[in-house]
Amino acid sequence: MAKVKWDVNHVNVQHSPYIDTINRGIQYFAMKLEEQTSTVMLPPDVLWDSFVHVLTHLLVEGFSNAKKCSAGGRALMQLDFTHFWSLLEIVSGGKHPEHRAYVEQYVKAYYLPKDLLEQWLLEPHGYSSKHLVGLVQCACSSDKKARQRLLALVESGTGSATTNNNSSPTQQPSGDGSTLSADGPKKDY
Repeated sequence: MAKVKWDVNHVNVQHSPYIDTINRGIQYFAMKLEEQTSTVMLPPDVLWDSFVHVLTHLLVEGFSNAKKCSAGGRALMQLDFTHFWSLLEIVSGGKHPEHRAYVEQYVKAYYLPKDLLEQWLLEPHGYSSKHLVGLVQCACSSDKKARQRLLALVESGTGSATTNNNSSPTQQPSGDGSTLSADGPKKDY
């Protein structure tokens, strides 16, 4: 993703090469999961949910690393995500709406006018401060005053930056009051 030029003057009709790499990884994961179904202690949908969580967070991380992003670059982000998501849904057999929304909301925030972006930053979304800083840097690249104001808002901790991120790739809430981690399920008491 680091090699993608997000500051393009035209809208691409072809997704970026990194999406092909991710999609091959999805297919490999599905194949290995199918082979190991009888030996894995967790239900496949839990494993898929954790895998999708990691993938969507990696996409947002990559998008937040963009130094410059034009309207064509934002369209490329959407195209890349759409292509990624269509294969993911087919291979995983699931919809994963909360993970889809996590990426879609982030990419759509690039399109917001400055005043609506400020409101959006004040709402809780679960993005890290680094992700929000990257978004503001790109969205306000031509307006230094707005960029400084919004960066100050992000750095003050007001808004949607997460301060307690319990949903790491190795520790996931399972939905029943317990936590799934690399060491197995743990009950939260």
